Amino acid sequence: MLKKHIDLLRDLGLQDSEARVYFAAIELGPSSVQEIAKRAELSRTATYTAIEQLEARRVFQSDKRGKKTVYLAEQPEHLLAHLRSQVRRMQEKAEIMEASREEIRLASGGEKPIVRFYEGLDVVRVLAEEVQKKDPTEWREMVNLEDVYKMASIEETTVLRTALMARQRNVRILHHGSIRKRLEWQQYRRIKGEKEIHGDILIYADTVALVTMRRKVVMAIIENKDIADTMSQMFDLAWANAKE
Repeated sequence: MLKKHIDLLRDLGLQDSEARVYFAAIELGPSSVQEIAKRAELSRTATYTAIEQLEARRVFQSDKRGKKTVYLAEQPEHLLAHLRSQVRRMQEKAEIMEASREEIRLASGGEKPIVRFYEGLDVVRVLAEEVQKKDPTEWREMVNLEDVYKMASIEETTVLRTALMARQRNVRILHHGSIRKRLEWQQYRRIKGEKEIHGDILIYADTVALVTMRRKVVMAIIENKDIADTMSQMFDLAWANAKE
């Protein structure tokens, strides 16, 4: 009984005792439990258990020969067919899990927010990818436009505007600073109060993005539905009280 064959079947999902009993039976041919247990170097109890498991896998069978019961292993082709069938079933289960992943994630209680950080003008590309991936129907933004103009030119933010324009969305922007290029598909309102904010807050789908731009550009993206819903309500209150 070659160890490499035992290890191979263990790697493919069989228990050590199953692998030992299978190869013992292959080597012996039709044999009693006592003979298989001796060759596999297992107790009779462990051998019986392994035989039951192998029979359930349909790679082992028993036969009555007079008053004696003998056991024999199916040829490796049968075992290979069984393992391939298991792989197909696991692939199907993986596909079901993949399709249900987001639903399961959202249903989980006490979910910890997912937080990611980015630096530099890479934040514009990341936000464009976020729009394409999550495809939000609403986009809320609270921003100091003067900080944005210092950070990047209108041309450098084209990739984000293009992503937002790919479909009809409700885009609302609360802002400090002057609007240099007003876009028809965006709604603007000026933030009340003399004290300015410095940075950018974006709320979309289940996500809040926080961007600071005064010294260097750093963005934190927080994925959590409860946080996004709370921030959306706060934005809507500010929007209702802002100047057209």
